Amino acid sequence: MKVHCSVLAEEALHAAIQDYRERLAKGEKPRTEEDDEDIKYV
Repeated sequence: MKVHCSVLAEEALHAAIQDYRERLAKGEKPRTEEDDEDIKYV
């Protein structure tokens, strides 16, 4: 089954928001740009 990329993007955004809310409910602090300084991009 083919799914339009905009539908996939919408689903990914909804999943990310849900994950963010669940993490906040558990008491996890949101990541910041400073937290990402240790990530190595290639």
